[in-house]
Amino acid sequence: MSNDYILNLYDIDNVQKNGHIIFPCFSRRGGSTMDYKLEGFTVIVNKEIYKKVNDTYVFRNTVLIAISAT
Repeated sequence: MSNDYILNLYDIDNVQKNGHIIFPCFSRRGGSTMDYKLEGFTVIVNKEIYKKVNDTYVFRNTVLIAISAT
């Protein structure tokens, strides 16, 4: 297997932005957010219904607004 497709979190800083903004709902701990960022999207808001899960998300990701229902 080739190492050409192995990515790490530091790669996100080097991804060219595609000009699209995204607002993921029920973002959990940020796995899909990492995928969005690796594809060039800018994630500005996250919404998660569980506060403890949202706290983990905010710790791992930089967003302008973090919304939690509990």
